[in-house]
Amino acid sequence: MNEWDVAEKAYSDEVISEIAERYNFSAEKTNFKDVIHKGAVYFEMFSESDANYTPEKLGAEQKHLEKEVAKIRQFQEALGLESYSRRKLKEPAPNPFMEKVLEIAYAAMRHQNPSILEVELYRLQHDRTQLSDALTQILYDDEDQIDDLKGRRRGRPSNRTTFEFVSRLSRFWQSELKRPLKFDSHQGELLTDAAHFIKDCAEPLVPLTNSQVISMMRKVRG
Repeated sequence: MNEWDVAEKAYSDEVISEIAERYNFSAEKTNFKDVIHKGAVYFEMFSESDANYTPEKLGAEQKHLEKEVAKIRQFQEALGLESYSRRKLKEPAPNPFMEKVLEIAYAAMRHQNPSILEVELYRLQHDRTQLSDALTQILYDDEDQIDDLKGRRRGRPSNRTTFEFVSRLSRFWQSELKRPLKFDSHQGELLTDAAHFIKDCAEPLVPLTNSQVISMMRKVRG
């Protein structure tokens, strides 16, 4: 059974429709099915490889990400965009095109050509704020992964794949549904729709405790 088979088994049309109905949005009129299937595929692909990483591989990946972070900062400077740090990151405004902008940004990174970003964004009628948000999101994710790799090299268990899955769900909730990403709790109980949504979506793939949901969402918010 490959990763897509696992994703489609965990998140059948029935499961997806049930979650959408519970949280009052249309699975057909949103990108929800694609978001959750891609998130599940990523989770399956990288969970096993993460478990088998050697210290040497962890170190090599850390160096790769550190170079990518430096490249993002060069792009930001070349395009006259504000340079963010994960620890100073402000929550970006909801952006329904974030996934597409991220895709374009990663393509530009691969080609080492920041002008690709502006040309494609102009073609798609996106603005520089969305470009800034996209680069900030990549920077945020990379710096989180670097922190995770440093911890794993010291023997701490990884939560990278789970965090990436929660990040995808959080972006969908905030950017496509335009709902606040709040994670209030009381005596260990989740009090917000956003937190319950994350927990319910994760349940078929990687069941999370309430404290894990809050921890992951806090990390997503920065």
